Amino acid sequence: PDSGYGLFETDNTALRPTISLADSWVTVPGPGVTTDTITILAWIKPTTLVANGGIVFARAGQPATALNLNGTGNLGYHWLDAAATYQFDSGLTPAVNQWSLAALVVEPDQATIHMINAGGAQSAVNTATHAPRGFTDNLRIGGYPNNVNRNFDGIIDEVAIFNTALAPAE
Repeated sequence: PDSGYGLFETDNTALRPTISLADSWVTVPGPGVTTDTITILAWIKPTTLVANGGIVFARAGQPATALNLNGTGNLGYHWLDAAATYQFDSGLTPAVNQWSLAALVVEPDQATIHMINAGGAQSAVNTATHAPRGFTDNLRIGGYPNNVNRNFDGIIDEVAIFNTALAPAE
């Protein structure tokens, strides 16, 4: 309710990962698909904007693939650890202590990052090639697999993964 969304429970028990705190994330099995077309989304409420903070991250034995905050605290992503993806700067900065819906839509020839919050809807497109990736490894929600200093710091809720590219209206 403090962010203009009256449907969030005031006693919400969403995930609360913390920077530098091991095991404050959740590990879940990957969706078990191989694809170059996927949507990853989550409601986030950052306490601080951790550089390279993991929101939903896959990296267990495969190249990094994720929805995350980039090095400047903007929404970002990794796809098969390609520089054209992790160096992309969306310019979309989630507000601290406010809920935002963050979504990554990957297609073979582009990726779109969407952010919706009390300030409205914004999007940024990265025109890059995305090869198919097997999502057979575990996903870490709220953490970066190789460094606890890159944990997301705040609250994450309602994570969802779709084996399709959702349109903005969806």
